[in-house]
Amino acid sequence: MVVNRYLKHEIAKLATYISTMEFYPLSWRAARPYMLVDHFKDVTSQEAVQMDEECPRNIVFEGYLRGCHIEEGTKVHIAGFGDFPLASVTSLTDPFPLPPVDEVIPMGIEGFRAGTYVRFEFHDVPFEMVKNHDPCQPILVGRISLEEENVGYIQVRLERHSWHMKLLKTKDPIIVSVGWRRYQTRPVYALEDCHGSYRVLNYTPENIPCLAMFWGPLAPPGTGLAAVQSLADNKAAFRILAKASVLDFNQAAQIVKKCKRIGTPYKILKKTALIKDMFTSDLEIANFKNAIIQTTSGVHGKINKPAGKNHIRGLETKDGQPREGIAKCTFKRKIRKRDTIFMHVYEQVEVPRFFSPIMRGPEPPDRVWEGVVDTCGASDLPVAANIESFYKSHINPLEVKDLELHSRWSSVMQAEMLATSEEEILSVKRQKEDLKIACDERRREMEFLSRRRQTLEKLRAVHIIESQKKHRKTEKQSLISEKHLKLLKRLRKDVMKGFNEYEKGKKRTAR
Repeated sequence: MVVNRYLKHEIAKLATYISTMEFYPLSWRAARPYMLVDHFKDVTSQEAVQMDEECPRNIVFEGYLRGCHIEEGTKVHIAGFGDFPLASVTSLTDPFPLPPVDEVIPMGIEGFRAGTYVRFEFHDVPFEMVKNHDPCQPILVGRISLEEENVGYIQVRLERHSWHMKLLKTKDPIIVSVGWRRYQTRPVYALEDCHGSYRVLNYTPENIPCLAMFWGPLAPPGTGLAAVQSLADNKAAFRILAKASVLDFNQAAQIVKKCKRIGTPYKILKKTALIKDMFTSDLEIANFKNAIIQTTSGVHGKINKPAGKNHIRGLETKDGQPREGIAKCTFKRKIRKRDTIFMHVYEQVEVPRFFSPIMRGPEPPDRVWEGVVDTCGASDLPVAANIESFYKSHINPLEVKDLELHSRWSSVMQAEMLATSEEEILSVKRQKEDLKIACDERRREMEFLSRRRQTLEKLRAVHIIESQKKHRKTEKQSLISEKHLKLLKRLRKDVMKGFNEYEKGKKRTAR
């Protein structure tokens, strides 16, 4: 641009592009009949309205039929109100007729053709449609097929819009516009791996499309889809989240996520061990036969079979029956009692069976549909959060309380050995009492912690103690090496003195 004006060759390029641009037909509208209502009328009897103002109403829509032809008795969707069956369809005289054409239209066989001025009549419509009718708000009526009346799982190929700055999170509610319908749902995002299975994604990828699966009214394959976060028009941010196209419907794809099963050794017999707390029944162990397992120290093994009754004596249930879910496993070498055994498994992710139709028609025109986040933000209320959605805090091994107690205990023991006077002995006793109280508090904390966190803290403590021992060994070795160097220097001085004296003696004898 020069002086806030476009250049001539840029305007010429834009004009040629517009003149040669191909307009693709809207396939959804062309294949389905719909009406943009020109005239709305309530035909309910006055006696019924006087007896009950909130009684179901009978209404009439008039307008031009668009798309394709329609038959009587079909089901239609009124945008913002829901699905209703057509009570009757009648052809009216066109208020703005075209020049006459000699053509016979077989209404009974073909139905009502597109372009005909028709009247739709509906019975038992909610009274809010008449009460909150806004003449400035257009009403759209579209036919739905038999497949679209059912509800099921929908698989779409979804791609985040490039203008939307944030990523979409799995199971976060979004508003979807598919065909004539708009509803809120909770999709699960996934990607296909090299083995053909779908792995769940916590967030949508940056620049590539992914599979999204959600529960809602069915739509035929190839239908376009748009996703938004809010329906309010006063939002400053870009509202369109993603665009997608329907791949398949009513077939639940196997979406899995990678998990760990954790167990502890019950008995250790050389390279064989009995593992508990990993399975709940013997049938579950049989399903995972020959599965690969691993210990935290890096020893690999496999699951053989359920443990026999002779090996699990003392582990009975309340009824006195032998406990199930103890697996017999073999490892490459003998494991330790404090080891934790884990196994990688893939569990199926359940797609939430949730969808909420957006019914803006029964509400007053000045009221804007808002979600839970918007209403809570407007009234300064906290949003109910899922604990599993929070990130787990990393345990810093340098701040483990067990190591603090260990270091304090060693210092107290040294002070007790060196204590001679009564005051020093009393101070050591007080330190011991404080340590016992701290140990009791730590035991109570450990009772509330999960078993996995306990093992992690113990393992980190052991690793730090071993590293401290290695550091002390290196310090000792460095001290020993310094002593050796001093001795070598002394020996070198002595040898040089002896050599000099020997040379001087030689010279004296030569004279």
